[in-house]
Amino acid sequence: MLISHILKPFAVSALVCCALAVVGAGSVHAADTKAKAVIMAWIQAVASGEKKIIAAVLAPEFQILRADGVGHDKAAYVAGGAAKITRILDISDVIATRQDNLLVTRYMLGVTETIKGHKVQKKAPRLTVFRRAGAHWLVVAHANFARIKN
Repeated sequence: MLISHILKPFAVSALVCCALAVVGAGSVHAADTKAKAVIMAWIQAVASGEKKIIAAVLAPEFQILRADGVGHDKAAYVAGGAAKITRILDISDVIATRQDNLLVTRYMLGVTETIKGHKVQKKAPRLTVFRRAGAHWLVVAHANFARIKN
């Protein structure tokens, strides 16, 4: 039990790195299919709740903007601005475009999550921009359109 607790962050990091390396050059339609793995790796990194894992998938220039107008840069997001995801339900309606080292994705995400202790709409559109850095895809920008319930 103790070993699995210690190794969990490393296993999640390996999964994230592998999935973030999946999307290669190709057509827009191929990117739609492969982008889902990149998106899932990003969501799983956040769901891990591990600051080091979350920080590892964020580009230095990272920005997030939520439906309520609250935004964070990388430092603020890692320090406590990340959502608490307890269950990933599904990723659907993925549309992706790629140019050089940028991958722009829009999709519907179903998750059970809280932000600052408030429940969040379970299924809502998202927009995430990734930048390829070597063999990995880093999250540059993320827009979360899910309503936060008071």
